[in-house]
Amino acid sequence: MSNARSKVPSSPPSRPSRACSSHLPLRPPAERSAPPRPHRWSFRWRRRGLRHLPLRVCATPLPPLSLAPPRESSHPPAPPLTDLKTQTQFAHRTTAKPPGLWAITQQTYARHGIAGFYSGVGALVAGNSLKAGVRFLSYDRFKQLLVDDNLSAGLGAGMMEAIFAVTPSETIKTKLIDDQKREVPRYRGLVHGTLSIVKEEGISGIYRGLGPVAARQGANSAVRFTTYGTLKSFVQGSRPGEALPAGITFAIGAVAGVVTVYATMPLDVIKTRMQSLEARTQYRNAFHCAARIFAEEGVVRFWRGATPRLARLVLSGGIVFTVYEKVKRWPQILTTVIDELARINGELATSDKEDDKAKVSEGKGLIHDIGALIYEMRHDRELPPLEPTGLPDDTKEYNDELASWKAQGKGTWFSGVGWLFAECYMYRRLRGLFAATQHWSSFDPFLSQKISTWRSSASGAAALAETLEKLVSAGAHDPSTAAGRDKMRLDLLGMLEVDLWGNATDLSLLTSLTHEEIQQLQSVERGQAFILRNDLDKVVDHVMGLRDGRIDIVLDNSGFELYTDLVLADWLVTLSPFVSRVVLHPKLIPWFVSDVNPHDFTLLLDSLVDEAAFFPPEAGLSDDGRKALRRVGERWKRYVEDGTFSLSVPTGLKMGQEGGEIADFWTSPHPFSDLPSRAPQLLKELQQSSLIVAKGDLNYRKLVGDALWPSTTPFDEALGPLRGKVDLLSLRTNKATTCVGLPKGTEERVEAEDPNWRINGKRVDSPPALALALCSCCRSLSPRSGSPHLSETSSY
Repeated sequence: MSNARSKVPSSPPSRPSRACSSHLPLRPPAERSAPPRPHRWSFRWRRRGLRHLPLRVCATPLPPLSLAPPRESSHPPAPPLTDLKTQTQFAHRTTAKPPGLWAITQQTYARHGIAGFYSGVGALVAGNSLKAGVRFLSYDRFKQLLVDDNLSAGLGAGMMEAIFAVTPSETIKTKLIDDQKREVPRYRGLVHGTLSIVKEEGISGIYRGLGPVAARQGANSAVRFTTYGTLKSFVQGSRPGEALPAGITFAIGAVAGVVTVYATMPLDVIKTRMQSLEARTQYRNAFHCAARIFAEEGVVRFWRGATPRLARLVLSGGIVFTVYEKVKRWPQILTTVIDELARINGELATSDKEDDKAKVSEGKGLIHDIGALIYEMRHDRELPPLEPTGLPDDTKEYNDELASWKAQGKGTWFSGVGWLFAECYMYRRLRGLFAATQHWSSFDPFLSQKISTWRSSASGAAALAETLEKLVSAGAHDPSTAAGRDKMRLDLLGMLEVDLWGNATDLSLLTSLTHEEIQQLQSVERGQAFILRNDLDKVVDHVMGLRDGRIDIVLDNSGFELYTDLVLADWLVTLSPFVSRVVLHPKLIPWFVSDVNPHDFTLLLDSLVDEAAFFPPEAGLSDDGRKALRRVGERWKRYVEDGTFSLSVPTGLKMGQEGGEIADFWTSPHPFSDLPSRAPQLLKELQQSSLIVAKGDLNYRKLVGDALWPSTTPFDEALGPLRGKVDLLSLRTNKATTCVGLPKGTEERVEAEDPNWRINGKRVDSPPALALALCSCCRSLSPRSGSPHLSETSSY
């Protein structure tokens, strides 16, 4: 908490000691050639060596290319493990003991040198690049359509990649490798080999062995995705709500590779034999090939070449699934929107009403447009400027910001723009697609998810309602007595902690939790061990020094977190003399899946008053719990009617209606440090408040500019131009890498206990500049001498 007249210290903070594990900095100082814009406070960060948090994704790994010149072969090189696996599978049982892996390795090196291990790389690189795209695109699409998600979707994905990518590239690669066994190789390279095969055998020549390839790829993907999904679910069960570390994801992918190799090796051997140069003269079809191998060479031959394939798939399995987990969350969110549109379209498909038919038609168009957006992400395409459709009217702000990023980098989804900007852009662009329609312009594509999650919170909501009603029935404590003040202090601390942990449920980050896991995250008894820095005592001192004050809450998630916000607000206005009015600041458009908009606020109040209709009998609520929910809902509705509780916009404001500067800023791409320059009316309104409570990870990231500050950086310093202008408390559970205000040594201690502590939402820091309350740059926190200006509370 700081004095409004204090200045940002001129000495720069130290540079971050390391990049975050999941998001590498895109704009180090040496790369920033474009001049900074003076009106952006990020200019100060850039000048002082700080870096915005980006999202960078590695491409699917390609095989290594040899720089050694070829000796006797003019074939383009192919990966050693692939070459050895294929040559091993060519070895027929013509002698008592066919050459083993080491013998083939020696023979290949003696004859062709290092280049001999890389035969056919051109076909493999082209095929693998196309295969990766087809595999994951097909997998996600099949997963939407089929009930048996991993097995059936994996099988379908494998079949698709076999037809469109694998068979041609595998056939050409296999023939090139087989060709190098000849004294005088026929093919002079990838292009010559491909043209020769097509000329001699027709287009069917590059589709030789389609049947076994399709069977192998289908089985590969089915086994791989099923094993990966099963193991991931098993591991995730012991870590509910956490994002698995990259090391664990890699290990799970590697194990999936081992299982895949031994389960599908016979199909791989048959595929290789069917694509050899002699296949047309030796085998009538894949079944004849399998029968001959079994009869002439024995069953063991079906697992020939497993060792090099095992090494290759274990490594690729670990890498591919690690990368896949990094890039899939945003497309996964958009895919749920497509699912919702498809569900509603299905319900309207049988209607004869013209409006319904028009809505279905527009729905199909939206599905197409959102699918195109997913395609852009997965191919890391350049972000196009926003079209001027839909409210808020911030198109120019987004496009100007995007232009500034493009001036300094590529401006694509995963490189050249900041992570926070890209995610805000995604939701703003999604809103623009709906706003441009006639029948879907006011549709919230995340509403059903929010309702479902709120319903799953019934038991936690009822327990809190019963506790609150007991406090109300007992009446307010007398703050004029020491005993009364002590009791009020304990109650207020408890309510603040409830509101802090309510932030654990964030649907944009926790995309696959069960109802049981959601309830576990919403447990009040989380324990002090997970709070990194807790200055709530100083916040309580400030609040208890108020009389008829005003509290503003910048809302985050709907459902249970909004409910805990209102529980805190209820205690303040009902059971204390400190606060007489609470103003809530929602978003005007669907934002980060679960953020509160005016309709969510109204829906929550209605669900409490009519709890019997909203919470089903299977929720298991007691009569006392239901009665407490009704009483709480009725009281809150009265508070809305008399102005004790209010939104910063009209409660009945519909999506697409004008909200003004006071509401529009919350869905802009700008950090809160831009409030003085970009939203002076909103800042003036906030300055009327006795305390602003900024909820959640997104608001926290915008407060500190989403920069890679050293974790010991004081919170008030990270606020920049906003410092000292408002009395601020940030309640945040850690779900992103940026974190400031921690005491020295805290980061190192927690890192040793939990390497994923920055993003898994299990810990909360409450390190306000309140920690600096007694320094010369801050006002005293005593009730008589002033109020805390800066404070933060967050957890991990």
